[in-house]
Amino acid sequence: MSNNRILAPVILLVKPQLGENVGMSARAMLNCGVTELRLVAPRDTCCLQRAMAASADCLKQMPEVAVYKNLPEAIRDLQFVYASTARVRHMNMLAQSPMQAVADVVKRGRKTMPERTGFVFGAESSGLDNEDVAQCNAIVTIPLNPVFTSLNLAQAVLLLCWEWRKALEMPVEESEKMPRSPVSSHVPATHGHVDVALRHLMVELNRRGFFKSETSESVVKRNIQTMFKRIGMNDREVQCLHGIVRCLTHFPIKTE
Repeated sequence: MSNNRILAPVILLVKPQLGENVGMSARAMLNCGVTELRLVAPRDTCCLQRAMAASADCLKQMPEVAVYKNLPEAIRDLQFVYASTARVRHMNMLAQSPMQAVADVVKRGRKTMPERTGFVFGAESSGLDNEDVAQCNAIVTIPLNPVFTSLNLAQAVLLLCWEWRKALEMPVEESEKMPRSPVSSHVPATHGHVDVALRHLMVELNRRGFFKSETSESVVKRNIQTMFKRIGMNDREVQCLHGIVRCLTHFPIKTE
C-alpha cells in the first residue's frame, strides 16, 4: 500500500540556459508526480515560452512557474535543500546518494507538520557554483561512470524525481528502513530565517574587523554560511544565534 500523503520536494533550476531543457525537466517532474518548479535567473525572457513548447503542455497542468533573481530568495520558505552536483567540492557538507537524499526528504515530508524541501540544479554548461552550493544544507551526487559524469539537466531532474516516485509507492514500513540523516524533533527553520541571522552575524563581524582582507572575505563568509546551513538549524537555534550576537556586541563585559 502506497502513502501519497507526503509533501513533494520543490525543483529549482539555477541559471537555466535553454528553455527546451526547462520544458523537458518539467515533463520529467510531472511524470513522477512532482509539480512545483522554480527558476533562478534564467538566461533570457523567452525561456518559459520555449519551455512550454518542449514540455508536451505539462506546464499547463502544473502550478505557475515562479522566477527569482537569486537562490536565497528562491529557497527562503524551504527548510532543507539539497544541491545536485557531480563535481568534487572542497566543502565540509553532508553528501548523499539519490536514494539516501530522497529517503530523508520523504521523512521530512511525512511529518505531522511537513517540512518543505527542495533539490537545486545548476546551469547546463557549468552546474552550480560554490556560492550556490553553500546556500544549501547538503549535497546529492548521482553515482555515474567516473570517466564521464555529465548529465543533461532534464536527465538529472528525472533521476531524482524517479527516486521520489519509487519512495512514494513504497509501504511506509519499507521506506522508513531506507538510510537517512538524523532529523531534529524541533521545528526546522526556513532558509529565510537562517539568512537573517547570518546577515546579523556577518554585519557585526565586519564592523569588528573579522574579515582581514577583501580577497579572503568572500571565502570566509561562504565557509561560515556552509557551517550553519550544514547543521540544519531549527527555530530555537536561530533565535539563540541572534541572542549570542546581541550579547557579544551590545552588552558590557562582566567584571565580577
